[in-house]
Amino acid sequence: MFRKMKVLAVLSIAALVLAGGTAWAQGPGSGPQGPGPGIGPGGPGGGPGLFAEAGRPGRMGRHGFFGRRLIRALDLSEEQIEQARQIRENTREQVQPLAETSRALRQELRTALEGESPSPEAVGSIVISLHQNRQQVRDLHQQALTDFEAILTPEQLERFQQLQERRQDRRFNPRHRGN
Repeated sequence: MFRKMKVLAVLSIAALVLAGGTAWAQGPGSGPQGPGPGIGPGGPGGGPGLFAEAGRPGRMGRHGFFGRRLIRALDLSEEQIEQARQIRENTREQVQPLAETSRALRQELRTALEGESPSPEAVGSIVISLHQNRQQVRDLHQQALTDFEAILTPEQLERFQQLQERRQDRRFNPRHRGN
């Protein structure tokens, strides 16, 4: 009985990881809504693609959060736009191998779970690896956000923080979505 409960618990955790990590681990450009790792308070997929290509859809916004609207809202100079693009590219290059690793781990987890008698140890090990991988991506996204904020003037930084707060309000409070 205890063994069945243990296997059920591990399988439940694995199912949550698969469900929660699916959108994140698809990686740039593989989803129907376009490229750009989501950068928000929740990490990957936690918000519109802050560094999505301007004019191309991000995960949650038509132009991504680093699109034409943000450029206009912050009144970014050409130099700042170029610096932001470089931050985005550097982040993308670092995240891509992690996304590929995540895809491989998710496939490995599926294979392990579809077996006749899934090993709780093997499943748990894969789940832990997925979690560590996801944390690395979150850390990279946080660093990219910090780097982006560093290129802003104090006025732009204040405006950017206001925009992020507004985005959070809309994200977590459905009454604000029409604004």
